[in-house]
Amino acid sequence: MNPETPPVCGDGALIIADNEVQGLDDYCVPSSGFQKMLDVLPARDTSASSRFLEEQRPPYLHHEWREEEGWYTRVRQNINKILKSPITCGTTEAELAGVPAFHESSTPEEMERFNTEFPIIDNHEFQVDKDGIPLMLFAKRAMTWPWSSEKTADLLNIPSDATRTYLAEEYPPPLPQSTDERHIDHEAERDRLDALGQTHGVWHLGVRRPKGHQTQRPALSNESYPDTEKGESVNHWYQRMAPYHQTLGQIFLAYDPAQYAYNKQIYEHWVNNTSLAGLKRTERACWVYHPTLVSARVSPHRDKYDLLSVMVAMTCSGSFKNGGNIVIKQFKRQYAMRDGDVMFLRSRLLEHAVSPYDGERLSFVHAIPENMANLNAMIPAPTPAERRDKKRKREGLGDEDDDGEMIKCPFCPRRFEKESGLKVHLAPWRKSQPKSDKKGHKRSEILLWCEKRWGKGMLNSKADPGTKGDDDVAYS
Repeated sequence: MNPETPPVCGDGALIIADNEVQGLDDYCVPSSGFQKMLDVLPARDTSASSRFLEEQRPPYLHHEWREEEGWYTRVRQNINKILKSPITCGTTEAELAGVPAFHESSTPEEMERFNTEFPIIDNHEFQVDKDGIPLMLFAKRAMTWPWSSEKTADLLNIPSDATRTYLAEEYPPPLPQSTDERHIDHEAERDRLDALGQTHGVWHLGVRRPKGHQTQRPALSNESYPDTEKGESVNHWYQRMAPYHQTLGQIFLAYDPAQYAYNKQIYEHWVNNTSLAGLKRTERACWVYHPTLVSARVSPHRDKYDLLSVMVAMTCSGSFKNGGNIVIKQFKRQYAMRDGDVMFLRSRLLEHAVSPYDGERLSFVHAIPENMANLNAMIPAPTPAERRDKKRKREGLGDEDDDGEMIKCPFCPRRFEKESGLKVHLAPWRKSQPKSDKKGHKRSEILLWCEKRWGKGMLNSKADPGTKGDDDVAYS
């Protein structure tokens, strides 16, 4: 297959023949735009293609549900009804990607105006650019399409139940970083929600590369495995969410089989090469990264680290009201997202936000970061010693043997890069250690020396927690 001229169906999906994606042996090309220049990956494993494109199959993994006969036809018919009436956005994909004006986020004042002026859409909608390239699909109650009514109620209870049981109660969400402009006054928002007794924050779950490290081997995010106990909570969350993620994969497969195959290829590659294998709970999974937000207000933004030419999937749950809509500036609309609704969105191109709301809102984002599409970038992460040496060179400290740049313990040969490292080293001798030890530490001398250097009581001050690990410690 020539990757510059992929066959395209009327709905934007590559042609599927005999349960195989055409050209998978050569390339795996995303169906929605930029085929000529972006995201063209050498194929890795074509043996799984027929398996993940099957309409019906038994559960392969323990926590999946058995898929019902005829689900694909049912879902595809519903999606086709939406695709037959596209709404054309007033710009092109290239303009959205290349014009600097489109990359300036809206101000809070503009956002307030959007919330009152933009109409609220509470029905299906399919948005394309001037050239007919898909930008967004909003499908009401789509999560119910693959299943009978008996299973639907159970499915829609899963995200709230799993998140409260295994995350919110066992592993409170970290606050957004202060530098993350996507979140509105998160410290003030935390105080407001704390007063109401509501949880607030973001779990960044899944596998990713650190920002700025495009070639480093991906690994579990810090919030996926911060320690053994919390890591077990994340594991149980993925187990409980398996039917939900399975359903989302089914819908995405029915909407755009080629883009699903593209995502799936990336996903399976990292399952086979990273610790993502430990989080795989359904064969339908095709996104590697799952930010999960609880009552976190989101300001207008574009997700600049997501793949440009593919869609993220967004769902939500919770008992919120009076808002909580997805606002999209370029469409001049806001979408009433509720339990069971699905939005597939070109999140890197389109500025989106969440309107204010009352109550608790859980938001689930399913994405593939751009740097995860580079399947050949597998440089191991630097060791603590390598990170320390790099930091010293960056700060102009020279080699470790340069005594003039290190802080030396006056009682033993150990040396430290920071004052806080020396404090941590000497702190045990303030109260709990004997009068002296074999390394030359004498308690009386230590107390006297520390008082002269830092003042009385500074050695174990809570204001200076010191350092942890090897990153700030060097040995002679």
